[in-house]
Amino acid sequence: AVLTVGGGPVALNVPTITLTDITNEANGLYTCTVTDFINQTATTSAVLTVGGPAILDFSRGPFTLIENNTFSIYCVIQNQIDALEPLTIRWFRMGYFLNDTNTITITSTNENDDNDRIVNSTILFNPLVPSDNHHQYKCEAYIGNRLFDAVRSDFINLDVRYAPFFGHPLIFSPVRINLSETLILGCITYGNPDPDVRIEDPDGVVLKDSNPTVYYTFENVTYDRAGNYRCIANNTIDSIKEIRVRPFEVIIQGRPDMVNASTVRFE
Repeated sequence: AVLTVGGGPVALNVPTITLTDITNEANGLYTCTVTDFINQTATTSAVLTVGGPAILDFSRGPFTLIENNTFSIYCVIQNQIDALEPLTIRWFRMGYFLNDTNTITITSTNENDDNDRIVNSTILFNPLVPSDNHHQYKCEAYIGNRLFDAVRSDFINLDVRYAPFFGHPLIFSPVRINLSETLILGCITYGNPDPDVRIEDPDGVVLKDSNPTVYYTFENVTYDRAGNYRCIANNTIDSIKEIRVRPFEVIIQGRPDMVNASTVRFE
């Protein structure tokens, strides 16, 4: 059996041919010719018409990146040559439709600028920010309103490394607490990779360390617990150690004979 396209053989001695990643170049007349041992032949033909856009290429992550840098991902789409309706290209992040933001710009070239109706669509991250981390991006293309014929790229994964930052405090410095109360100091941090974080007392002694969140409890506080404490968080980005510090002041108040069973949390 010989399968030909436009008179030229494309496969020998196989009953079928499989086309993958179909583009407009696959349009045409396909002919299958069978010849027996006495050179008798039989022929059958079929016309293939590509009915929608095709994704020719896209960014092949995953990508490991650093915050505040500029980066872009792309998707290359070929529209149907004789399409009468407009081509729509959309980008998605984690399954949600993505629009321009303060740090993200989406652009697509005009398909009419190219005889092959090829469109390049890009997302520019300028700059990369922590919220871009661990997200999956995907492009989608379709003609007119025919979403059922849409083609989509694979997921494009971004791993954005960023320095530590502290979560929103529940109680702001200075924190005031009465004698004999229970005080819980805590720090919640974010970063990629996860930060190491520790709590230091006014003398610089490490009370507790953890990753990426730390708490330390004082029971029955006394006057000597007053002072300036610090949460210190750090991670390493591109061989550079990034350190962030959150100071907070603890004030002990009340007379020595005052006893209160309440608990104060400071984060």
